[in-house]
Amino acid sequence: MINEADRINQALTDEARATLHTVISLDGFLALKGETRASRWRMLDHGAKFQLVAQAIERQGFDWMPSDVEAQIATYVERYTAGPLDAAVEGALERLAIDHSQHARAAASADAPKDAAYFRRSATAYTNALIEYRKGVRPQRLASGAYLLPSRRPGEAPHIVSMDGDWTCSCKAQASMHWPLALVIGIEVAHDDMQRFDDGDAEPTPAELGRRLCEARSRCYSQAA
Repeated sequence: MINEADRINQALTDEARATLHTVISLDGFLALKGETRASRWRMLDHGAKFQLVAQAIERQGFDWMPSDVEAQIATYVERYTAGPLDAAVEGALERLAIDHSQHARAAASADAPKDAAYFRRSATAYTNALIEYRKGVRPQRLASGAYLLPSRRPGEAPHIVSMDGDWTCSCKAQASMHWPLALVIGIEVAHDDMQRFDDGDAEPTPAELGRRLCEARSRCYSQAA
Protein backbone atom coordinates (compact mmCIF):
# COMPACT_ATOMS: atom_id res chain seq x y z
CA MET A 1 0.00 0.00 0.00
CA ILE A 2 1.30 3.45 -0.91
CA ASN A 3 1.09 5.88 1.99
CA GLU A 4 0.98 9.67 1.88
CA ALA A 5 4.76 10.05 2.27
CA ASP A 6 5.35 7.74 -0.68
CA ARG A 7 2.89 9.70 -2.82
CA ILE A 8 4.64 12.97 -1.94
CA ASN A 9 8.05 11.52 -2.75
CA GLN A 10 6.76 10.16 -6.06
CA ALA A 11 5.21 13.52 -6.94
CA LEU A 12 8.50 15.27 -6.23
CA THR A 13 10.35 12.73 -8.36
CA ASP A 14 7.91 13.11 -11.25
CA GLU A 15 8.23 16.89 -11.03
CA ALA A 16 12.03 16.69 -11.06
CA ARG A 17 12.01 14.35 -14.06
CA ALA A 18 9.59 16.60 -15.93
CA THR A 19 11.98 19.54 -15.60
CA LEU A 20 15.09 17.53 -16.42
CA HIS A 21 16.32 18.52 -19.86
CA THR A 22 19.67 17.65 -21.42
CA VAL A 23 20.93 21.22 -21.20
CA ILE A 24 24.08 20.06 -19.45
CA SER A 25 26.12 17.45 -21.32
CA LEU A 26 27.23 14.62 -19.07
CA ASP A 27 29.71 13.40 -21.70
CA GLY A 28 31.18 16.87 -22.00
CA PHE A 29 31.56 17.15 -18.24
CA LEU A 30 33.17 13.72 -17.89
CA ALA A 31 35.59 14.55 -20.70
CA LEU A 32 37.10 17.25 -18.48
CA LYS A 33 39.95 16.25 -16.23
CA GLY A 34 41.33 17.30 -12.87
CA GLU A 35 41.02 20.94 -11.93
CA THR A 36 39.28 21.76 -15.20
CA ARG A 37 36.39 19.49 -14.21
CA ALA A 38 36.38 20.84 -10.65
CA SER A 39 36.29 24.42 -11.89
CA ARG A 40 33.45 23.61 -14.27
CA TRP A 41 31.45 22.04 -11.42
CA ARG A 42 31.89 25.13 -9.25
CA MET A 43 30.56 27.31 -12.06
CA LEU A 44 27.30 25.38 -12.36
CA ASP A 45 24.13 26.44 -10.57
CA HIS A 46 22.21 23.93 -8.48
CA GLY A 47 19.83 23.03 -11.31
CA ALA A 48 22.69 22.16 -13.65
CA LYS A 49 24.36 20.06 -10.95
CA PHE A 50 21.06 18.23 -10.41
CA GLN A 51 20.87 17.46 -14.13
CA LEU A 52 24.40 16.09 -14.28
CA VAL A 53 23.99 13.83 -11.26
CA ALA A 54 20.56 12.57 -12.36
CA GLN A 55 21.90 11.74 -15.82
CA ALA A 56 24.87 9.91 -14.30
CA ILE A 57 22.62 7.80 -12.07
CA GLU A 58 20.32 6.91 -14.96
CA ARG A 59 23.29 5.99 -17.17
CA GLN A 60 24.28 3.42 -14.57
CA GLY A 61 20.83 1.87 -14.91
CA PHE A 62 19.43 3.01 -11.58
CA ASP A 63 16.28 4.86 -10.69
CA TRP A 64 16.51 7.91 -8.45
CA MET A 65 14.58 10.17 -6.13
CA PRO A 66 15.42 13.84 -5.47
CA SER A 67 16.96 12.95 -2.11
CA ASP A 68 19.37 10.55 -3.86
CA VAL A 69 20.50 13.25 -6.27
CA GLU A 70 20.90 15.82 -3.49
CA ALA A 71 23.05 13.41 -1.47
CA GLN A 72 25.35 12.85 -4.45
CA ILE A 73 25.53 16.59 -5.13
CA ALA A 74 26.74 17.11 -1.55
CA THR A 75 29.49 14.54 -2.16
CA TYR A 76 30.66 16.31 -5.31
CA VAL A 77 30.51 19.73 -3.66
CA GLU A 78 32.93 18.46 -1.01
CA ARG A 79 35.18 16.81 -3.62
CA TYR A 80 35.35 19.79 -5.92
CA THR A 81 35.68 22.57 -3.34
CA ALA A 82 38.40 25.03 -4.33
CA GLY A 83 41.70 24.52 -2.53
CA PRO A 84 43.48 27.32 -0.63
CA LEU A 85 45.52 28.43 -3.64
CA ASP A 86 42.55 28.47 -6.01
CA ALA A 87 40.49 30.43 -3.49
CA ALA A 88 43.35 32.90 -3.00
CA VAL A 89 43.85 33.45 -6.73
CA GLU A 90 40.13 33.87 -7.40
CA GLY A 91 39.88 36.27 -4.47
CA ALA A 92 42.87 38.31 -5.66
CA LEU A 93 41.52 38.57 -9.21
CA GLU A 94 38.11 39.60 -7.95
CA ARG A 95 39.63 42.30 -5.71
CA LEU A 96 41.79 43.59 -8.54
CA ALA A 97 38.82 43.74 -10.92
CA ILE A 98 36.68 45.63 -8.41
CA ASP A 99 39.52 47.96 -7.47
CA HIS A 100 40.20 48.95 -11.07
CA SER A 101 36.51 49.30 -11.84
CA GLN A 102 36.17 51.75 -8.95
CA HIS A 103 39.21 53.70 -10.16
CA ALA A 104 37.70 53.85 -13.65
CA ARG A 105 34.51 55.40 -12.30
CA ALA A 106 36.49 57.88 -10.22
CA ALA A 107 38.63 58.87 -13.20
CA ALA A 108 35.55 59.31 -15.38
CA SER A 109 33.98 61.55 -12.73
CA ALA A 110 37.20 63.58 -12.56
CA ASP A 111 37.10 64.05 -16.36
CA ALA A 112 40.30 62.05 -16.89
CA PRO A 113 39.41 59.98 -19.97
CA LYS A 114 42.86 58.40 -20.43
CA ASP A 115 42.97 57.19 -16.85
CA ALA A 116 39.36 56.01 -17.05
CA ALA A 117 40.11 54.04 -20.23
CA TYR A 118 43.18 52.41 -18.66
CA PHE A 119 41.43 51.38 -15.46
CA ARG A 120 38.39 50.17 -17.40
CA ARG A 121 40.62 48.03 -19.63
CA SER A 122 42.40 46.65 -16.57
CA ALA A 123 39.12 45.82 -14.83
CA THR A 124 38.02 43.92 -17.94
CA ALA A 125 41.36 42.09 -18.07
CA TYR A 126 41.12 40.96 -14.44
CA THR A 127 37.51 39.88 -14.94
CA ASN A 128 38.46 37.86 -18.04
CA ALA A 129 41.39 36.35 -16.15
CA LEU A 130 39.03 35.26 -13.37
CA ILE A 131 36.72 33.66 -15.94
CA GLU A 132 39.62 31.77 -17.53
CA TYR A 133 40.96 30.65 -14.15
CA ARG A 134 37.56 29.35 -13.12
CA LYS A 135 37.39 27.46 -16.42
CA GLY A 136 40.52 25.62 -15.32
CA VAL A 137 43.26 27.59 -17.10
CA ARG A 138 46.49 27.23 -15.10
CA PRO A 139 49.69 28.98 -16.25
CA GLN A 140 52.74 26.72 -16.49
CA ARG A 141 55.89 28.11 -14.88
CA LEU A 142 58.88 27.73 -17.19
CA ALA A 143 62.51 27.23 -16.17
CA SER A 144 63.16 30.86 -17.11
CA GLY A 145 60.56 32.03 -14.60
CA ALA A 146 58.13 33.06 -17.32
CA TYR A 147 54.53 31.82 -17.45
CA LEU A 148 53.08 29.85 -20.36
CA LEU A 149 49.34 30.25 -20.98
CA PRO A 150 47.16 28.81 -23.77
CA SER A 151 45.55 31.12 -26.29
CA ARG A 152 41.79 31.53 -26.13
CA ARG A 153 41.64 31.45 -29.95
CA PRO A 154 42.20 28.11 -31.71
CA GLY A 155 45.30 28.04 -33.88
CA GLU A 156 46.99 31.02 -32.24
CA ALA A 157 50.32 30.75 -30.43
CA PRO A 158 50.24 30.49 -26.63
CA HIS A 159 51.08 33.45 -24.42
CA ILE A 160 54.46 33.65 -22.71
CA VAL A 161 54.39 36.22 -19.91
CA SER A 162 57.79 37.25 -18.57
CA MET A 163 59.17 39.89 -16.23
CA ASP A 164 61.59 42.31 -17.86
CA GLY A 165 61.22 45.34 -15.65
CA ASP A 166 57.48 44.94 -16.14
CA TRP A 167 55.28 41.99 -17.06
CA THR A 168 55.27 41.60 -20.84
CA CYS A 169 53.48 39.11 -23.05
CA SER A 170 54.80 37.49 -26.22
CA CYS A 171 51.57 38.29 -28.08
CA LYS A 172 50.97 41.55 -29.94
CA ALA A 173 49.45 43.13 -26.82
CA GLN A 174 52.88 42.95 -25.13
CA ALA A 175 52.75 45.13 -21.98
CA SER A 176 49.23 46.43 -22.63
CA MET A 177 46.83 45.13 -20.03
CA HIS A 178 45.01 41.96 -21.14
CA TRP A 179 43.92 38.76 -19.45
CA PRO A 180 47.26 36.81 -19.48
CA LEU A 181 49.05 39.68 -17.71
CA ALA A 182 46.11 40.07 -15.34
CA LEU A 183 46.13 36.36 -14.49
CA VAL A 184 49.86 36.35 -13.73
CA ILE A 185 49.56 39.45 -11.54
CA GLY A 186 46.60 37.89 -9.72
CA ILE A 187 48.61 34.73 -9.03
CA GLU A 188 51.55 36.76 -7.76
CA VAL A 189 49.30 38.77 -5.43
CA ALA A 190 47.65 35.53 -4.20
CA HIS A 191 51.02 33.93 -3.44
CA ASP A 192 52.03 37.05 -1.52
CA ASP A 193 48.82 36.92 0.51
CA MET A 194 49.26 33.24 1.28
CA GLN A 195 52.91 33.71 2.26
CA ARG A 196 51.93 36.36 4.77
CA PHE A 197 49.27 34.05 6.18
CA ASP A 198 51.71 31.10 6.41
CA ASP A 199 54.21 33.30 8.23
CA GLY A 200 51.60 33.91 10.89
CA ASP A 201 50.92 37.51 9.96
CA ALA A 202 47.46 38.91 10.45
CA GLU A 203 45.15 39.14 7.49
CA PRO A 204 46.16 42.12 5.31
CA THR A 205 44.35 45.32 6.15
CA PRO A 206 42.42 47.18 3.43
CA ALA A 207 45.22 49.75 3.35
CA GLU A 208 47.86 47.05 2.84
CA LEU A 209 45.80 45.36 0.14
CA GLY A 210 45.36 48.71 -1.55
CA ARG A 211 49.12 49.27 -1.49
CA ARG A 212 49.74 45.92 -3.14
CA LEU A 213 47.08 46.50 -5.76
CA CYS A 214 48.58 49.86 -6.60
CA GLU A 215 52.02 48.32 -6.93
CA ALA A 216 50.69 45.62 -9.26
CA ARG A 217 48.78 48.24 -11.24
CA SER A 218 51.76 50.58 -11.54
CA ARG A 219 53.86 47.88 -13.20
CA CYS A 220 51.42 47.87 -16.11
CA TYR A 221 50.43 51.55 -15.95
CA SER A 222 54.02 52.66 -16.46
CA GLN A 223 53.92 50.97 -19.87
CA ALA A 224 50.48 52.27 -20.77
CA ALA A 225 51.25 55.92 -20.06
